[in-house]
Amino acid sequence: MSLVTADHSADFHFPASLEMRHRTEHARAVAREARHHHVDEAARLALLDKLRHQQLSESDIRHRLARIREVAESGEYQLLLERFPSDLCTDRGRAINNFEDGWYQTLVGPPRQIYAYWEENLVRLGYGITAYIVDFPEGIPGDAGLFLTW
Repeated sequence: MSLVTADHSADFHFPASLEMRHRTEHARAVAREARHHHVDEAARLALLDKLRHQQLSESDIRHRLARIREVAESGEYQLLLERFPSDLCTDRGRAINNFEDGWYQTLVGPPRQIYAYWEENLVRLGYGITAYIVDFPEGIPGDAGLFLTW
């Protein structure tokens, strides 16, 4: 006895997977084209340059750390300290994406400053730090996240 029954009614048409694949590819192409029209390359490069040169104060970093108790009490073992475009890394996020030793050497700007703060102040307290690519628009590394771990 089969639990799945076929609906053979004349008004029911389930499309072939190839048709769905074509529809998906078309939708992705339309979305990609829309993003290209909305993203001004000069503005993107200016933002990356601004981020590379941004300076965080110690109070900026401490502000990011302020949620640690709340996050731990909610059952988590890590705190997102900074989300940033992977293009900000010297290798565009390749080392982070591939979990390579020395990934931290590719950091610049605020992520590098947070990493340095961790090295100077939090390692001796037993905290770790890691980074992940947190989204992949069109299959390409997008934003990275720098996480404090315990």
